[in-house]
Amino acid sequence: MSSIYDRVLREHYETNFFGKHIPVSSFIKTFEPELSLLMRKGDLEIASAACRRKEDLPVDALRGVLQTEIGRALFSDAALRLDWSAYVTTINNRLRDVEFHDFSVGEVRSFKQICTREAKSLQSNTDKIWGKTAQPIAFCGRTVDMRITCVNDSWAFKLVAMVKSVGASTRVIPRLPWDRAVFGDGKIEGIRETVKLPEELIADSKNARQAALTLLGGTAQSISDMKAIMNANASALLSMDRSFCIELDFLNKRAGDLVTASGHSQVLAALPSGLVEKLHITHGRSVESSLKILHSDACVVGGVSLHREVEAARGMAQSLSEVVLALIHL
Repeated sequence: MSSIYDRVLREHYETNFFGKHIPVSSFIKTFEPELSLLMRKGDLEIASAACRRKEDLPVDALRGVLQTEIGRALFSDAALRLDWSAYVTTINNRLRDVEFHDFSVGEVRSFKQICTREAKSLQSNTDKIWGKTAQPIAFCGRTVDMRITCVNDSWAFKLVAMVKSVGASTRVIPRLPWDRAVFGDGKIEGIRETVKLPEELIADSKNARQAALTLLGGTAQSISDMKAIMNANASALLSMDRSFCIELDFLNKRAGDLVTASGHSQVLAALPSGLVEKLHITHGRSVESSLKILHSDACVVGGVSLHREVEAARGMAQSLSEVVLALIHL
């Protein structure tokens, strides 16, 4: 009997209230006695108060309300966000399984099948889920923001970003110049290395990255110059590897700041320290280290601003070295 009553109330709401700019709180106030027969009193009170304050329902109360047809109609957007949250959790859990099993072909296939099946119920409502906002994707221990065009992109980009992170760290796919400037030539911190990636997972990425390296030539260039070259050839690179948008986003939005931060860290590490009687040695080494940083590809990639900062640090170290030597010979 309650299921019939629930359906009738839902149909009444969808026919006479939905899409007519009548606040949900008004419907709840009008039909509170009827709704209280279908929902827990506590959940209904919380829902009513949240609507009046124009706030999101707490998750526990939302789950209780969504057990009814009328509840899912009244809070359809919130229900969709909850479904999306559960979907993202499924993706993340399954990705951990894929990584644990070393990206085996069978495990990757299973991951794709499960995520595709879970995505079907959300596919027609993507605009309500994220609108035009970008979704964060983990890449090489950092975060890039990807524009998702369909629900399946949400898991596909996460998978390929994880594969590329492992591939770049293990050097089975070429590192791009801004990768080397940010991460160096060694292992990327926080990324697994004891993994042998199947060739089918990295073939497109290797092809597009090699093409990008060819476009950039064999010499180090500044971030601004590399952005200009990569963005001018973005269509061609994306036709080889649709997920190359991850590399482009990293270059356009993250690499510059990360290269500068890396340069600053290297300069700070090069500054003299230690016992007073050995300061002339540490100052000399500081000057040598500063010169090495100044002539590194990372400094070139960082551009004019970083070059000036490193030059200033080198000049300071040189001046201090001369002062220390003069004091020693007094």
